[in-house]
Amino acid sequence: MLKKIVLTLIVSASIFLNFTNVSAHNLGSKGSESAGYLYVGSHWPSRSTNYSEATSDTWENRFKSGVSKFKNENIGYSITEVSSANSSNFIESYSAPSATWVAQRTFYGISNDHPTRWRIQYNSAKSANSWTTVGAHEIGHIYGLADLYEDRNSSKLMYGYDNGVRYTQSSDKTGFSYIYGVLIASNVMTSSTGELSQYSLGNIDNNDEAAREKVKELNEKVINGEEKIIDVSAMFPEVSKEEAFEEADLVIKGSVKSIKSEYMENIDIPFTDFIFEVDDYWKNVLDLNDPENLIITQDGNSVISFNKHPLMKVGEEYFLFLKRIIDSNNQGKFILIGGPNGNFALEKGIIQEEIDIQSVNGESEYEFIRNASNGEIK
Repeated sequence: MLKKIVLTLIVSASIFLNFTNVSAHNLGSKGSESAGYLYVGSHWPSRSTNYSEATSDTWENRFKSGVSKFKNENIGYSITEVSSANSSNFIESYSAPSATWVAQRTFYGISNDHPTRWRIQYNSAKSANSWTTVGAHEIGHIYGLADLYEDRNSSKLMYGYDNGVRYTQSSDKTGFSYIYGVLIASNVMTSSTGELSQYSLGNIDNNDEAAREKVKELNEKVINGEEKIIDVSAMFPEVSKEEAFEEADLVIKGSVKSIKSEYMENIDIPFTDFIFEVDDYWKNVLDLNDPENLIITQDGNSVISFNKHPLMKVGEEYFLFLKRIIDSNNQGKFILIGGPNGNFALEKGIIQEEIDIQSVNGESEYEFIRNASNGEIK
């Protein structure tokens, strides 16, 4: 089912969007990459929350594993499963081949500073290095901490890329302490298991009719303007430029010609389709006949976008690592590999964009492609 609605909510570009916090006490933004935690103004009102599931046993068990990990590493938090009649917070799985993230957490509410519910969506079209860590990380977002991206924070729970098993560190705890006003002791963990827009309502993978109907009802509240999306976070895979080159079907240089369309899937999964004018093909395993224009899908749109994955700009030049996928409508399209790790801005042949896991800023396009291809392209 598709419905059209004019939205008045325009939010700032951020993987963890910037809003006033939800509790009775007002907290200012605090922390930094160097501090090892970051709070930007949105969190659940207390250390206790509940949820229901609208997904298969596989994804429910993956989330429960994340819950166990988070509670073991952060004593004093309550995350309880209840029936769909008793919670508006949901765990879901949704197959979004066009999205490059592995999981997304959304806050909803009637005003910007008061989230009334949350949901976590696992992207069942993707794989992750540790679904347990992904689940614990998304719970960290529910409790207010934003993503970290610098390599020095790559072992922390709130590191924003999926790079495998990670644990709650002392700096993560300092961040939670700032939000909730108490320093929580924790167990030491050494191992772990396991006018816009079109809104598209997805199919819910669950045998519980009550859960399916509850989620549809909540989605309709957003469509009808009774609720709004007030905060979104997403975890992208960690991909080096060498890995991106290896995985890519196409590696191209060119510029954005125009925006073809903006839309949402499943209420809060944002996309923009760009018409991209290609100047050079550096890799073309699909043996395309060098078409001048490609349609490229990027996560985000003018309502929800991500600070580590800003939308491409019309007229600007980029170096892109692309993968051809079949989307949820059975249409072929090109997406960026690793989200922000497959998109590099260029100016006069020089890379202008710094991805935290890759030191590429200031390289010429020839240095960049030579290094990315491990010398395959001279």
